[in-house]
Amino acid sequence: MKAIGAGGHKRLVDEINITPLTDVFLVLLIIMMVVAPMLKMTRTEIIPPVVNGGDPIEKVRLVVEITRDGRYFVDGDETNPANLAEAMRDKSGSFTEKDVIIQADRLSKSGMVLKVFDAAREAEFETMTVAVETLSKRRSEELDRLPALEEVPAI
Repeated sequence: MKAIGAGGHKRLVDEINITPLTDVFLVLLIIMMVVAPMLKMTRTEIIPPVVNGGDPIEKVRLVVEITRDGRYFVDGDETNPANLAEAMRDKSGSFTEKDVIIQADRLSKSGMVLKVFDAAREAEFETMTVAVETLSKRRSEELDRLPALEEVPAI
């Protein structure tokens, strides 16, 4: 311990001097502030390798999507509702199973889904499945607040 005194009287100082400690923390803070942005810059982007061959991935089922505004997509390609069965028949050769998955927007009309069922039967698909998504109560309430779908003319 340090002794401080004047005129021959010395007393011991029992307090900690925090000035050097504060200086060290400030220097460390400055170093971290300088280094932190550099850590973001050193991220490397991963580029996947390119290969010349390989077997294509087998598609198992045909997916038909119906949007809120009445558009139909057969395996990702937009299709005219009048040509739905023909488009499904054309795409059926690239699938291993004669099944159709129908993904319809929550606000699409039931008649649109039935049109896909009829087209699937006409295109000789064996099984038709309607894909659904379970929603939390809060998410369901959010969707209920969306504006109603305008009338889509029946075709």
